[in-house]
Amino acid sequence: MHEEDFNTEDNAVENTVDNAVENMEDAAQKAAYQKGVIRGALIVTAVVAVMACITVGAVLFVHFRAQKNTTTGTQSSVNLLASNSNHLVSEVLSNDVLAKIRTIVELLDTNYYDEVDAEELIDGLYHGVVDGLGDPYTDYLSVDELTQFTDYVENQIYGIGVTFTMDEDTGFAYVLEVYEDSPAEEAGILAGDLISEVDGNSLAGLTTEEAAGYIRGEDGSVALCTILRDGETMEVEVTRGAVHLKTADGIMLHDGIGYVAISKFSEETADEFKEVIDALNEEGLAALVIDLRDNVGGRVDSCLEALDYILPEGTLLTMKSKYTVDQSYQSDAAQAIDVPVVVLIDGETASAGEIFAIAMKELGGAVLVGETTYGKGVYQNTYNLTDGSAVRVTEGKFYSPLGNNFHETGITPDVEVELTYDVDVELVYGYEFDSQVVAGVRILAEELGVEFPELVYAGDTSGDAAEEDGE
Repeated sequence: MHEEDFNTEDNAVENTVDNAVENMEDAAQKAAYQKGVIRGALIVTAVVAVMACITVGAVLFVHFRAQKNTTTGTQSSVNLLASNSNHLVSEVLSNDVLAKIRTIVELLDTNYYDEVDAEELIDGLYHGVVDGLGDPYTDYLSVDELTQFTDYVENQIYGIGVTFTMDEDTGFAYVLEVYEDSPAEEAGILAGDLISEVDGNSLAGLTTEEAAGYIRGEDGSVALCTILRDGETMEVEVTRGAVHLKTADGIMLHDGIGYVAISKFSEETADEFKEVIDALNEEGLAALVIDLRDNVGGRVDSCLEALDYILPEGTLLTMKSKYTVDQSYQSDAAQAIDVPVVVLIDGETASAGEIFAIAMKELGGAVLVGETTYGKGVYQNTYNLTDGSAVRVTEGKFYSPLGNNFHETGITPDVEVELTYDVDVELVYGYEFDSQVVAGVRILAEELGVEFPELVYAGDTSGDAAEEDGE
């Protein structure tokens, strides 16, 4: 990547992140499904839901000052009211509006049947002002919401270090994988264990997200887990800590056809992606499937760095805003691979995931396989407020190498393939059971001129292979 492209004044890329606050829970749940080829599943993550907002047209307190984050550092504090939107400020914060807010608060204070929490009411006002835009990607984040949002984007997850699913028979958390060097491994938890209780709270009958809420916790806190193993019950204390989740991993599938799955774009993703590409090259990579299904985005700078590693020279992305000059980001001439590529996409592929997919198609000639993407073609900047909260503001749009914006329309695949899968993918995974992976491998096998074996996959359960692999 040309160095100057990341040092322009007021650069927005490093701080551009996706609206993971709303999409995080679904994406993490689906990650185990999508990335089962390598079983590098993500710990289920969740974020505090945005509080029910009292939508009003003003902020009760207007004396905040903000700091704008950029790649060149934190700028000096700026008064939020000192902007080119003085007309909007004076209209929204008019005496009539403020008087009406006062009247509403007095009515609630006098007539509401239960106790009124002033802090929650104030927080609702802040949320309401931003929500009044009707833009799902412009957010007010409380201190707690900002912390969880930042942890997600920076891939900072605190827990015990296991991937699990809810067992249908017992209703408990069934441990699929224990991460290497994790707190769970240190405490002796094994894949195949059932976690029935955490800190005296039964996990029976809970959803995956609800169970994860008990298993996760603050760094350094202790989780008392009740473990069922081989008919025995034991109590295990696990000290929660930071758990690193790989966001890019891969494997060689068939006749030089490699597979790489990118679950999201975090700070480490580009380096992880490069490592996987280098490893596949050493194994004789002849063609590549890149899986971006359920990738809701993340850090755009990480996405661009990964693209630069494998694409030829050209424009990767242009960001346009009415407030700043257009910012274009280039790939240099060096590229780690020059092989046919298929990119898998679906309805959850969003933002940075879409940037990656469309750049691979328009600049790299990749074939897109799967389903139309989500359609998030706008970017946000985060403004930190002095009380530790923040506002994320949509400031512009993404444009592809050929100048296309995909906001609200999504990216249509070249080959549309509906996902079908007949076995329990959380417990048994073989790429031959995934109709979209199979479609991608078939396309590449045909281009390479290699024979593609008849595989048993979803929609065709005849024969013994599916039955044996599904046990």
